[in-house]
Amino acid sequence: MIEIRDVTKVYGKEVQTDALRGVSLSFPDKGLVFIVGKSGSGKTTLLNLIAKLDAPTSGTITIDGKTDFTPSEEDAFRNRGVGVIFQELNLLTDFTTAENIALPQKISGQALSNGQIDALLDKVGIKSFKNTPVTRLSVGQKQRVAIARVLAKDAKIILADEPTGSLDAANGKQIFDIFKAVSREKLVIIITHDKENALEYADRIIEIQSGTVASDRIRNAEFQDGVTQDRSGIFIPLGQKFSAELAAALNGLNAEKPKPISFRAGQKFEPFVAEECESGGNGYSIDSLKTHLPVEVLKRFTFSKIKNTKARFVAALVVIAISLTVFGISLAFSSYNLGLIGAEYFDEGDRGIFVNKGEYLPPFDYFDRNETPMTSADLAYFNGAPEGIPYDVVYSVPNDALCFNPSLKGKHETSSGGYYVTASPKAFIETSAAGLKGYGFSITGEFPSSQNEVAITDYAAFVMTHFAGAVTEGGTAVYGVEPTGLIGLTIDFDFLDLTVTGIVNTGFEEYKDVITMSKAALNNSDEKTCLEVESNLYNYWNALFFPKGAHEFVYTEAIINSVPPTVPAETVVKFDTAAAIFAVHFVTPEDKDDIRELINFIDAKGYYYSETFADLVYLTYNDLSIYGKVFAYISILLAVTAALFVVEYMLSSLKDRQSELGIMRAMGVKSADLTLIFVIIGGVILLISAVLQTAFLSGTIAILNAALRPSLAIKYGTTLTSHIRPLVFTAAPFLWSYLLLFGILAVSVIIPSIILAKYKPIKLIKGGN
Repeated sequence: MIEIRDVTKVYGKEVQTDALRGVSLSFPDKGLVFIVGKSGSGKTTLLNLIAKLDAPTSGTITIDGKTDFTPSEEDAFRNRGVGVIFQELNLLTDFTTAENIALPQKISGQALSNGQIDALLDKVGIKSFKNTPVTRLSVGQKQRVAIARVLAKDAKIILADEPTGSLDAANGKQIFDIFKAVSREKLVIIITHDKENALEYADRIIEIQSGTVASDRIRNAEFQDGVTQDRSGIFIPLGQKFSAELAAALNGLNAEKPKPISFRAGQKFEPFVAEECESGGNGYSIDSLKTHLPVEVLKRFTFSKIKNTKARFVAALVVIAISLTVFGISLAFSSYNLGLIGAEYFDEGDRGIFVNKGEYLPPFDYFDRNETPMTSADLAYFNGAPEGIPYDVVYSVPNDALCFNPSLKGKHETSSGGYYVTASPKAFIETSAAGLKGYGFSITGEFPSSQNEVAITDYAAFVMTHFAGAVTEGGTAVYGVEPTGLIGLTIDFDFLDLTVTGIVNTGFEEYKDVITMSKAALNNSDEKTCLEVESNLYNYWNALFFPKGAHEFVYTEAIINSVPPTVPAETVVKFDTAAAIFAVHFVTPEDKDDIRELINFIDAKGYYYSETFADLVYLTYNDLSIYGKVFAYISILLAVTAALFVVEYMLSSLKDRQSELGIMRAMGVKSADLTLIFVIIGGVILLISAVLQTAFLSGTIAILNAALRPSLAIKYGTTLTSHIRPLVFTAAPFLWSYLLLFGILAVSVIIPSIILAKYKPIKLIKGGN
């Protein structure tokens, strides 16, 4: 059954120790064999090699005709082909007596009944300890559990290393009687120092000295034409003739302990012949048996590790969560994006985006506000706006030629602070009645249809009727009329007379009381209101609305009318209307992602959107990029620390339970199944860390936003920073943090997995030594 040929086992690399040297032995398929020898002679090493718990340095071990075993075949053999009783017993401390006994069968997908377990426990004398955790058993009781576990496997080979070392004489005799009975059908190999019991029970005694076979004596066996031997004597078949060889054999058998020689009729010897077979015993096939780690065992083993190392487990979670949070913050700083910030602002209800030509120059200490006129090439670029978002062209007012009136009846805006009221339009917009709806505006009256007609805003109507004199065609000034009374009137816009066809309702009425506050009062009031007043005053309230194509007429007439009569007509320089394009106006998309895409499209070519808070957005970038670099360096350091911490935690988990992992490998559990333990621990860490990191990062971004605003306000001399969230919540910092977490845990799982796959079971059991 077992053929050992010239097996050598060497331990150590720099200092080598020969545990076995050229050992050759054969074992039949049944019988009780004792291997004796001094400590360190190589007995246990030989047992480990037979059990496939270790591999020889050289030589071959053939079992049932099979020499080369694949890893899965070794697992199957250890599970069902062989049962090992270790000198250290090697019970699993997380399990009860019954659970330890039943585990090998569960690994191969089988189950022992309660009755079978009871019978085994009764056989070894510990039935009352069936449901007792093995940690509460005495050494002798544990030894009997280990014996019962092997008997339960019904393996074809039983290997026992000092199986009765912790038992008294009476219990030891009981165990040896069991082994003797089992050996009638199976091969039982016992390693012991107890020569007395070896002489009492052994069919064969092999003595190992210094890694070699010193003697190999058959005691109770069949040999030479039917001569047999057992404890009661030596038996020769009737009619057997004595020969010199038989006499010498009989003398050798009697040399150590004389026994009576007698004749026995009907005895026939059939020598054992090793047959080629695929079976490792008891109806299972090494090639087809699949072992696995039961789910309940996996769960208990994994979570007991977490439970027993709660402090270190929590520490690992905190270190990972903090490092990932800092990593996420660095990403949030470095991913500072004009589109993201702009989308936050415009999504809160601003009706459009005015785009000018110019750029914020690095390091953003100043801004090129020359507002360079756009060209046809600029308009061609904007024709490629995302998803074909339409735009209107905004023209600059030529030489303030479109003021409502050269003088104001009331107070006007001054640099020293006064009222926000101003009579000077900032620009005029060419659009249509349908296009006006995109601004979210309605119109009282009609949208202008000819080039000398204009639609004014409700703000302009308010200024005209309350602060300035609106001049009729007859030259009579009108004051205090209702804004709608201006519809149909021809207004003197300084150098150009235009007929008002409608009043554009911009929602100005909401701000009527606010608009007349002093600048100081307004700046100290609600910041959001202040920002909205600034934005609307600059972009909408002071705008005039013309039909498409009116700019040619407006510019030509305004320039001609502004030239003094004394200047000869031929000397007047014709105005290039293309150079009068001040901006383009995009209606704000409804979807925030579309807003972000549009603003990034605007920023890509050095254009900027002329909003009051846009200056802060650009100026803040320089500060945040510096913060981002600082956090990036810190995050790298913390990420490395977290990785080392988690890897160390996993390796400590392996080291703490290495012996038990080796025990399960000795029962036939695949190394890949044991890897699942670390996968589950890593998965638990991943889930909890991800939740903690999400909460930490979200809270930290909110805190940093609140902390950054005051510093920005002081640095840039404005209170408008409350409307800016420098660190906008996006998925990127979270997703990259999760990816980093996954990478850290993957490495921490791979390392112990490699160790499990590399080490033989006996090395794991001995703690890697």
